Amino acid sequence: SDVYKRQLLLRALNNNLLYILKGSTVGRSNTGSGVKKDLDFNRKILLPGEIKSKLKMQLQKDSQFLQSQSICDYSLLVGIHFEKETAPSNFHDHAVQPKYVPFYAVEDGGIRTVNQLGQPQKEIVFLGIIDILTEYGINKKMERFIKSWIPGVDKNGLSAAPPDQYASRFYSFLLTLLE
Repeated sequence: SDVYKRQLLLRALNNNLLYILKGSTVGRSNTGSGVKKDLDFNRKILLPGEIKSKLKMQLQKDSQFLQSQSICDYSLLVGIHFEKETAPSNFHDHAVQPKYVPFYAVEDGGIRTVNQLGQPQKEIVFLGIIDILTEYGINKKMERFIKSWIPGVDKNGLSAAPPDQYASRFYSFLLTLLE
């Protein structure tokens, strides 16, 4: 799949960060090494205007579709590759160039970020929705019920949520990250 290919590409690149974002807050931090989570993501993703608009529209459509299928607990995989100043990439020399490249994969399979002035930056963002097979069935309903009784736990911040609430929270959270 496209997401799997982008994951492999990102792993092949050095100097990168990986995040798995759900828009939930309970238990969504990783203080160690490895893949980071929602509470660890303390930045904005600045994208060119047209790409940002297309991405927002696609994320909304994807969220609505997953909601209509009673799917929950999916995530946005965000990989950020920081290019080195000195060594030019020879990735293009060996890659087979496809005839069609979707808007979210124009830079080596990702999207080049921009600064506040719209100038290209030395980082490429890889995005893809993952973990799309979890239905909001009895297991997720029980998980939500049990975790909501834990003292001090914000019920609205739980990852296990009904599909309509999950989709709304997921999309709203992602909108706060995109600039």
